[in-house]
Amino acid sequence: MRRELFGQKQRFVEAEESREVLRKELANIQRHYVKLEDEQRIKECDYKLAVEEARRLKRKAIDERRNVELALDDANQMISELPKRDTQYKLGSIVLSLRRTIGYEPCNGSGTQLRNRSPSPNVRRRPISPRKGLDSNKNRAPHILDRTSRSPYHQFVQNFITTERERDDCAVEVTQLRRTTKELEENLQRTEQRFYKKSVDIRLQGAQSVMVLQEETIRQSERERKTMLDQISALERQLLAMENEKKQALV
Repeated sequence: MRRELFGQKQRFVEAEESREVLRKELANIQRHYVKLEDEQRIKECDYKLAVEEARRLKRKAIDERRNVELALDDANQMISELPKRDTQYKLGSIVLSLRRTIGYEPCNGSGTQLRNRSPSPNVRRRPISPRKGLDSNKNRAPHILDRTSRSPYHQFVQNFITTERERDDCAVEVTQLRRTTKELEENLQRTEQRFYKKSVDIRLQGAQSVMVLQEETIRQSERERKTMLDQISALERQLLAMENEKKQALV
């Protein structure tokens, strides 16, 4: 009888120890399950942040494209207004040059010189021979031509020629500037296309990677959750069986 009681007592102690071990294991499983749920929430937050970052990069690319288009419009407007401004400036320079040229022409000096050179009525003038008159006309011709070459009309012609040459140079510069601007626009368009395509590819790859990781995490969490539920059910059945054995031993 004592041996039987001792055996029952020993089985009761072993059942209590097994029950305590099962309780500890159940607590560990529950903590691990809570940890997995926290990790899943963190990964969901990371996924949302990645999506927001992709949207922010897209908005930034759109803003940069808009700024570049505005800058190109301003450059084209400046190029279209450049010939008009240059022409106005050169016309103003021609008018100013003509005014200065006309203003520099002497007006009062000739009358004074003629009055100073007029002979006195008391002085007798020597007759001038025809040959000497011809010689004096020949000597006076270069002086007249020189004055003619320095006339305002000659300066106007020179200014007009210079202005035409500068206008042609300006037209060449405008053509080169337009060609350069067109090349810059084409390069910018190609760069923008490459950047946009690369940005889209990167965002798609990132989103796909996050989605794949998220799906794998969800599947893994479901598998672990199912395993834990099975383990909990098994532990509960073991505890129930141990409780029944304990009751039978006490009876």
